[in-house]
Amino acid sequence: MKKLIKIALWKRILAAVILGLILGFAWPEGGEAVSILGDIFIALMKMLLIPFVFFSLVAGVCSLGDISLMRTIGLRYVLWIVCTTLFAAALSVGLCMIFNPGAGVDIGASVGSGEELAVSYSFAETLLSWIPSSIVGSMADNQLLPVILFAILLGCCILAVANKAQIVIQFTNQCMEVFTKMTNWIVQLCPIGIFGLVAPMVPKFTGTMIANLGKFLLIDFIGCGLLLIVVYPLLLMILQKINPLNYYKKNISVLVMAAATGSSAATLP
Repeated sequence: MKKLIKIALWKRILAAVILGLILGFAWPEGGEAVSILGDIFIALMKMLLIPFVFFSLVAGVCSLGDISLMRTIGLRYVLWIVCTTLFAAALSVGLCMIFNPGAGVDIGASVGSGEELAVSYSFAETLLSWIPSSIVGSMADNQLLPVILFAILLGCCILAVANKAQIVIQFTNQCMEVFTKMTNWIVQLCPIGIFGLVAPMVPKFTGTMIANLGKFLLIDFIGCGLLLIVVYPLLLMILQKINPLNYYKKNISVLVMAAATGSSAATLP
């Protein structure tokens, strides 16, 4: 077991994906039987998500030592999110306009003939949803954005009274260490969980579905590839002076887990 754990996590994840594909193709019933492993893994990661993010953010803000630094760091974070989101949106729209990846995909089963889907959007309601009316309720419902906002605000308030809140800062740091250790333990189960996620998915994809969605998936992979190979490396080199190869090498386990699970909630911890 110790020798197995010493193998790089991303290698174990790739092996789990391959084994899951083999089992799903060769024995569909067996693939369905191991689906419980994937469900348990996703449940464990979601269980960990809120407390891990909460204590990490509070401890991270407190570690700054000076509340004035939040302006600089906060501005950089917002600029990074805005830039990457704009690049991703522009790239995806451009690829869709050029290749029209949805052509040939039949959605008649979910949308009636001639029926139009009405989608309403309110920026004010979206903005209001970020503010938790009850932080306990937001945590219970796994609403990440309200928890993030509350954690940052709490961290800033702790910094503002730092001399009187040393016990709170120490408690927060200790909680972060505890949940970091729990994260490390659960992440070691990642290959088993991914094996349980991949195996039952394989029999659900028929030849017709693969043919219809193949173009769509190909364009999606091209878009993600351009972001990872071109856009993000340029941003890392220009804005942060970071070697993209070293960055990806250190985060390859995160990237493989995100690709395998398709879940930000499972990947974030």
